[in-house]
Parts: sequence; structure tokens; C-alpha cells
Amino acid sequence: MLKPTCFSLFLLILISLLNACKPGPKFVEAESGSANFSSMAYIGGNYLSGYQDGALFREGQEFSIPALLSKQIELINNTPLNCALLDEATFIGLTFKGDPYQSRFYLEHKSDCKGETSLKPANHPIAFQTALSLRKGFTSYNNLSIPYAGIKDLFDPKFGEEPSFNKPNPFYYALASNPGTSTVMYDYEKLNPTFSTIWIGMEDIYNYAMKGGNDVEITEPAVFENHLNEILKKASLNQAKGVLANIPDIHHFPFYTLIPSLSIDLTKNQSDSLNTSLQDYFEYHEGKNGFQIEDESLENFPYRLSEPGEYVLLNTPLDSVKCHKMGLFYPLPNRYILDKKEIAFIQSQIRIYNEIIKRKAMEYDFAFVDMNYFFNTISSKISVDGVSYSSEFVSGGFFSLDGYHPNQKGYALLTNKFIEAINSKYSSTIPTVYCKNCSGVKFP
Repeated sequence: MLKPTCFSLFLLILISLLNACKPGPKFVEAESGSANFSSMAYIGGNYLSGYQDGALFREGQEFSIPALLSKQIELINNTPLNCALLDEATFIGLTFKGDPYQSRFYLEHKSDCKGETSLKPANHPIAFQTALSLRKGFTSYNNLSIPYAGIKDLFDPKFGEEPSFNKPNPFYYALASNPGTSTVMYDYEKLNPTFSTIWIGMEDIYNYAMKGGNDVEITEPAVFENHLNEILKKASLNQAKGVLANIPDIHHFPFYTLIPSLSIDLTKNQSDSLNTSLQDYFEYHEGKNGFQIEDESLENFPYRLSEPGEYVLLNTPLDSVKCHKMGLFYPLPNRYILDKKEIAFIQSQIRIYNEIIKRKAMEYDFAFVDMNYFFNTISSKISVDGVSYSSEFVSGGFFSLDGYHPNQKGYALLTNKFIEAINSKYSSTIPTVYCKNCSGVKFP
């Protein structure tokens, strides 16, 4: 018994000595490489503003991509983010219907029209006066990312006018140097940045998609390219550098994919009764059926049932579907549906935009982030630091309660994609973000 014990002790000592000789984790000092981070600027829309849970609010801004990226770059240069932070108690989002403003979404136990209680996202209207109170006076903000700003809006002085019911977007008004006269690009030029983070084009596509293809048009690709070229000319002055990101495809977002287009479950008796009462204008059958929707391409009777692959938007009033039979006895309004033609059009425009963005990144020698590819990986499920993320609504850990914008953990993942692209392009060594204080979906 003595010899094995001595041999075991010898092995332990030998292993300890060998481990002691191994180098520990190598500390890499944060360096800028060929980039100059002495003056930072951010231009974008919802995603660079920190918008989440259907609204803009202070905590979201404090864990936005610019906020997280700026903290990492402060390890190289003392260039903190200067953002028009909202008051702690202010939550304001655009609704695109009825009351123009809403609070952020929270999960709460809520009863539906049948009195059935379940845990679901809920919010409430916000008074119009809240939008007018956002403006606190002007400072040289370097985060000029404006929720729902299309690329043309960045050049339009009217975009900063005092909000009204006809033009409810209050977010540039809140930080414009001269509301109604200045433009986002004018305020950007005054910053004279040495490095710009640019993620523009999402709103040019998704402002259209979020309204079901109604009331707003997708910016023509040629117009988008011309404006992007103007932005990059200014962003590259005096050998300044930057990073550009492209646009994820629509099928990644639960806002469009969560509600099945075939959601009306009927028995044979129910389907036969409906076919008789509706005089066979629609063909219902036993099992899952589509919603009644409008289709203007049909000449004599411009209505049909929704089909697989079409999107019923997450903001569809489900109480109206459940208790008032919207979509069964009368059509879903157009603003709640994207049909196959609209989806195909959106996807074709995203492809064209992404070709433009990548080409311009190469032309101006900017770093490039393929966000479309990364969102593909999210949809396929990924693991980061032992935590799984997917595009599943609520349970996936990436998206917030509005089904379109990420939660804080999701924004941290996106920040790291920017950091990886910057480090790769400019031989920088910006540390990636490990955000232990970033929250996901908050449960009651």
C-alpha cells in the first residue's frame, strides 16, 4: 500500500510543477491600432438608440450599443458617450396607431376579453405632453441615433420640429441643436469625429414592414445609396475611420413570425356552417385556417384567407380576434398583415441595401459588420459564455418584449460584433463586453 501512495504523491507534485510552468492567461492591453478613437460619433436609428420593450427609456439608453462600446473604448481614450438621457421615470415609444405614444412593455398577469388570465406583455398610453417635455436644452451629443429615423430624415430640418399629432416623432426634437432648422447631419459634422459607428437603413425598411406595408414607402435604393455616400464622405474627412453594419432579414424577428398565419382552429361543423353563411366566398375546412385579409390584386372580391409564409404582426389586437372574431367574420386590417408579395419585396430591398452597405464599406475602407449573418446564427440558437440565445419570443433571451428590438443582453452581443469588426479591420485590441449588469426579459 505504501508504494502506490508514494507514487501518487509523486504524480501530484509533478503535475503541480508542470502547471506552475505553464503561462497564465495573457493580458492584452487595449490599443487603438490604426483607428483614432479620440472623438467618437454614432449615427443610426432604433438599434443604436437603445430602444427596447417598445420604448426609449433611460436604462435602455445606458445599456445601448453606443454606451457599451464607449465604455470599452474608454480603456484606450477618454471619450465618453454624451447622450440625451431621458428622466428616470420617462418611458416613451411610438405606436403608429390611435394614441401616438406608449409606455415600455412589462410582463404582467393580465385578463383577456374572456376573463382568462395569463402572463403577457402589457403597456399603456403616454400623454402627448411627455413628448414635448423631452427637450432639456442642447449639448454636443455624440450619439445622434434617432428612433425611427430613415436615412432621408438625417438631412431634413423638419425632422426636428416640435412633435405634433401629424408628426409625432419627438426624438430628434429632444436633442437638436436648433429644432426645425438644424439637421442630424449638421449636428454630426460639428462633432468632427475621428471615428463613427454607423447603422442606418433598418428604419428605411422596417418602418414600412411594421405598418404592414401601409402609409409609408421603403426608400428607393438609389436614394439610400446617395445619402449613405454623403454620410460616408463626411465620416471619412481627414482620414477618419468608422464601422458600418448591414440589415437583418425579416424572418429573424418574432414581431413578424410569432403569430401563425393559420391560427383559426375549426371543427368540421364550424367550417361547414361558415362556408354556408359566408356563401362560399371563403373556403374553410376542419383544422387550422387562415385569417380573412384584404388582397387588392384580386379584382372581383379583394379578400382571401392568409396562407402559410405570410406574417400576422405581433401588434394585432388579439382580444378583437378572440372575442369579436376579427379575421373570421371580417378581415384583419392591412396594417396587421404582410402578404407574400410584401414580404418578397421587403426581402429584395434588404438584399439590395446590404449590397450597397458592403460596397460602401469597402469603398471608404470602413470596418463592416454582417449583422444579417449574425441574426441567422441567433435564429439557429447560439451559446455565449455558457448562456443560450435564440430568436424565440421571451424564452430566447435575445429579443425584448416588443419582438423586434433586443433586450440589454442582446445589445451586448451586438456590441461585441462591432468590436470584433473594428479589431479585425484596424488591428485594435478593444476588449469585448461581458455585461453582467445587462438584463434580459424581466419577470414579475
